[in-house]
Formats: sequence, structure tokens, C-alpha cells
Amino acid sequence: MLIAYEPVWAIGTGDNAQPKDASEMFGVIRDWLETKYSPTVARVMPLLYGGSVNGGNAKMYLDLDGCDGCFVGGASTNYKDFAKIVAAA
Repeated sequence: MLIAYEPVWAIGTGDNAQPKDASEMFGVIRDWLETKYSPTVARVMPLLYGGSVNGGNAKMYLDLDGCDGCFVGGASTNYKDFAKIVAAA
């Protein structure tokens, strides 16, 4: 199991969350997991950022504390852009 965080306003818009905002949401999600389940679950649950991820911004999300990967939508349909995302990982 994993959790993908994508701001509802980012779906299909080409807009993406600021890294600070995404990082704060990862913290909120991990706090909730700890309260609902356990500290272990909160620590090991993979959290992904989704929301207009592309070759130009993937690295800034992948570098965030608490972000374990990216949930890629439309950029996955363009092999050159997707290759940039993979290279950022």
C-alpha cells in the first residue's frame, strides 16, 4: 500500500503545489497515520506527490523530506518528459 497526495485543485490543471505546502501535507498525513495506526506505519508508509509532476519539477518533490516518490499523470504519456522524471529519481 502507498498513499499519493495530490491537491484537488491540481488535478488536470498543470498547476502544482509549492514544495513547502507538499511537505506540510506529508507531515499531516504521517501524523494521522501515527494516530490512526502506529508510529511504525507512519514511518514506513510510502507517500508520493502527484499533481502536475513533470520533468522540470519532479526533483524538487523527490528531494522533500517525507516524499518517497511521484505519482505521474499526463507527463507519463510523453517519453522524453517521463525520462526526465526517471532521471531525477
